[in-house]
Amino acid sequence: MLLVLEIILTIEAWRRGWKGWALLPLGGFFLLAFIVGFIMGAAGASEDSVFGMGLVFDLACIGVLIGMIAKPRVKTQGLESRQTGQASEVTASELHQN
Repeated sequence: MLLVLEIILTIEAWRRGWKGWALLPLGGFFLLAFIVGFIMGAAGASEDSVFGMGLVFDLACIGVLIGMIAKPRVKTQGLESRQTGQASEVTASELHQN
């Protein structure tokens, strides 16, 4: 059930301007959970503790995706200066000051 929620949140983050970056939390947390689960299993941890750790990683992934949705990505490259007509890089803080 949490996987369905993560996929929906990933799609929404993609639509909010994050594009390929929206796939990073899902892939990164799954890889990290697999590695930690493998190590815990090899160390003889119980199934309940491995499941609990997986739940923590799922909730962290959902939190990161919600953060990405809450703060849409602002494209900052390729903006043209009105005075010179030349393209320049502008930081997000400079965009909010103007």
